Formats: sequence, C-alpha cells, structure tokens
Amino acid sequence: MNSRKNVCVFYHDGFSQHEIGLALEVLKENDIFSTALENRVYVSAGKQKVVPDTTLDQLRIKDVDLLIIPGGGPQIKQFFTNERLKGFVLDLHQRKKYVAGICWGADLVEEYGITREADELGDTSTRSRLYQALLSNKLGGPNIHVSRRDNVIMANGIAVTEFAFELAKVMGVFESEEERLEKYRFYKNADCVYPIE
Repeated sequence: MNSRKNVCVFYHDGFSQHEIGLALEVLKENDIFSTALENRVYVSAGKQKVVPDTTLDQLRIKDVDLLIIPGGGPQIKQFFTNERLKGFVLDLHQRKKYVAGICWGADLVEEYGITREADELGDTSTRSRLYQALLSNKLGGPNIHVSRRDNVIMANGIAVTEFAFELAKVMGVFESEEERLEKYRFYKNADCVYPIE
C-alpha cells in the first residue's frame, strides 16, 4: 500500500450515504475528512446527520488528494452555479488532484466542464450526457458504469462497488491487482445466488 493520502468528502443536504459508504470503507487506511459550504449539521437522504470537519473556505487544495462528491437527487443542481465549489473543484482538477462524483455528484462534476465525455456523447433532456452514457453503456461496452479520464472519476448511482474500487485503485490501496479483484469479488458477493430460497 502506498503512503496515506488525504480523502475529502463533500457533504450537502440530501447526500446519499450509501453511494460512498463502501468507498470510505476501502479507503479507511487514508486520512478521511469532510467539508461542506457551511459549518452546520447536514442530513443525508437516509436521515443520517453529519457535521463537516471543515468548511470549503477553510480547506486548502494542498490538503486534498481526492475529493468525493456523493449524489443525492436533483437538489444537487443548486451547486451547479455555486462559484466557491466550482472554483475549488476546477482548481483541484487543474492541479491533477482526483475529483470523483457518483450519481448526481457526477452530474455536478460534468456541469463544471472538466470531463471530456461531455463534448463527445450528444445531448439528453433528463440527466447529464455522461450519466446517460454511463447508464446506457456508451462508454466502451456492456456494464461500464464507472468512467475515469485522467484525474476525474465518475459513476452512476448503481455502481457503488465499482466506484469504491476505482477510487481504491487510484489511491494505491491494494498491493496488487489480484488483491483488489479478490476484495472486489468479496464485496460484490460474487458467489451468492439471489434471491435466497
């Protein structure tokens, strides 16, 4: 395993904790902390209450190796025009730090214009172009629900395991690809037949 990295989660009201729970589990050997726009309690989609460790204004770019933006429904659109968050995300991207979004978090990252896919995939009316491509497997074959281009990782909301293990890969969590795949199969419960009778 590589040296410890700084992993930051951006909390917002209505964030989907299930989309990032496994990622935080597999990244736990790193320094994990959270940020938000304000120092207050945030309530997740599942009614979990969290208080961020720091606010975005207090956070320094050099203290972040990976920023994770969970989804949580269309209310995240309020951040599409938030200049503070946009500036921070763009600065991270420019400095080659990792930026990761899942579900509506991926829409937010795409909205800030740092993804190549946005220009390649055409237009949709309901969700972002990248998200539609992730759902419809236009990114390279069947079951492609996670995309990584340079330092940007995005996933649709059903790909929580794949998202977690892509983040683990870029953060150097596992000693080998074999170890990563073994853990991935464990969390995917690959040997289980469902439904259980």
